[in-house]
Amino acid sequence: MADGTYRCPDCKTAVTFKGKVMEVYLKGRKGWPVHNGCELAKPLDQIDFDKLEKTG
Repeated sequence: MADGTYRCPDCKTAVTFKGKVMEVYLKGRKGWPVHNGCELAKPLDQIDFDKLEKTG
């Protein structure tokens, strides 16, 4: 797992990863996951970081 801030290119949900901790930022959203197939809704060890945008 790569530490840093990433976001889903489809729903723009931002997530910060620090070790095994995932901080999710949902702004103006009412549910999780925001869309079916969201990479960020997968278990931490199954997330494909190549499908996400690195923002920080």
